[in-house]
Amino acid sequence: MANGIFRPAGTCPTNYSPTPLDRKTCIRIVSAVSNRTSFEAARNVCRADGGDLLRLYAGNFDQIRQLADANKGTPACDFWVGAKEGSTDGVWLYLNGDALSPNLFFNPMTNPVGNGANACGKLAEGDGFYLHDGGSCTDNNGYICQANKI
Repeated sequence: MANGIFRPAGTCPTNYSPTPLDRKTCIRIVSAVSNRTSFEAARNVCRADGGDLLRLYAGNFDQIRQLADANKGTPACDFWVGAKEGSTDGVWLYLNGDALSPNLFFNPMTNPVGNGANACGKLAEGDGFYLHDGGSCTDNNGYICQANKI
């Protein structure tokens, strides 16, 4: 039960779609200009749905990049995802504190490590939807939520 709303077993929250690669999780891609928001506000929306910002991993990364490109909206937007740079530049963490290997997700041609610590993870439209640490965590971007099926 998310937000006190009953969902039948094996279903996704409202406005979420099952992910083709993982039958247990669902995603919600938000790109409408009126819904673009800061990293923390996006995370709060995802949590209110019973999920969190999307956790990237090697098995879903190419598919997520394709979905981001197909849903980037007009004008095109970047997407917040579930990663933050720690207090040390170049050390990236998932939102639960586990280490993330940025080399899996950064564009090898434009690897942004070295742009300063405490960045929020976003898939940057202008960088081929690779993980990027430019800009501010208070920028208004689209976002991708992930929630488990119940």
